[in-house]
Amino acid sequence: MADINMEACNAHLNQELERQIALIQGALEAVQEGELKKAKLFLGSASWGCEKNAEFIKSMIEARAA
Repeated sequence: MADINMEACNAHLNQELERQIALIQGALEAVQEGELKKAKLFLGSASWGCEKNAEFIKSMIEARAA
């Protein structure tokens, strides 16, 4: 089993989740203001972050299983 610094991983993921929340809030605000291109950019960034966070967690699972 690989040694994983869970505290550091959790801190990293918490920062990333806060960033995603801010991006989603930005997208919602942009929609309310009628700035649809801006909303799509925020949403695209949030989606990309979600994918990367999932990849990060998957790598943690694989390392833990090793």
